[in-house]
Amino acid sequence: METIVNIENLSIGYIHNQLRDVVAKNISFSLQKGQLTALVGANGIGKSTLLKNLSRIEKPFTGNILLFGKGLDSYKLPELSRLMSVVWANNQIMANLSVYDLVALGRHPYTNWIGVLTKKDAKAIDSALTLTHCQDIIHKKCYEISDGQLQKVLIAKSLAQETPFILLDEPTTHLDIYHKAYILKLLKTLAHETGKTILFSTHEIDLAIQLCDQIVLMKPNKTIAGAPCELIQNREFASMFPKDLIGFDEKTGRFVVKG
Repeated sequence: METIVNIENLSIGYIHNQLRDVVAKNISFSLQKGQLTALVGANGIGKSTLLKNLSRIEKPFTGNILLFGKGLDSYKLPELSRLMSVVWANNQIMANLSVYDLVALGRHPYTNWIGVLTKKDAKAIDSALTLTHCQDIIHKKCYEISDGQLQKVLIAKSLAQETPFILLDEPTTHLDIYHKAYILKLLKTLAHETGKTILFSTHEIDLAIQLCDQIVLMKPNKTIAGAPCELIQNREFASMFPKDLIGFDEKTGRFVVKG
């Protein structure tokens, strides 16, 4: 399989008063073309920090991030925006934008300086709306649609950007169990049918185990990547949380509350 992203011995964190605060270290894994990968771990373990490093908002302390075999820092922003799209959990959305106009913003790497859409742009937008089943709400304002619909629209925006690599920060936040499963199944379908490499952070570990090709599990002292069945067989989920309250049932692949 074609490797799209390589993360090599990464150390990440923040600088406070000129001192390094390392959040996570020794992070190494790769992402393959056409695969859906979930980034999981306990709160505060560094998932969002890792996504910020992958999207070049933050810089790692040590290690390398390679995109198509090239260092992430070596790309100019216009070039990078055609290779990677990002959907953040706390997107600042202009509520008065229509669904169509929001998805059309995904074409910004390709439009001219006045933002005029060409026939090619319109085709990409229509394709993104079709793939995410948003055609029937294109004229609605963003404040008029549900959280689940809005998440689909944001995914459509990233598809309209036509990048081979998509990052999503907790795309199922605030959704009920049906829409959580719907969004993750949609992402899996998009990865497998369009060949896109998709990485998303999530707390929905049970769903990720069922639907993802790969899981990147962040722990305090190490980060492990592998197929869900491999991580279960190696008992990696069993030590993810303190054992006094939460346990992992290897037969069902689910976390259970003790007592």
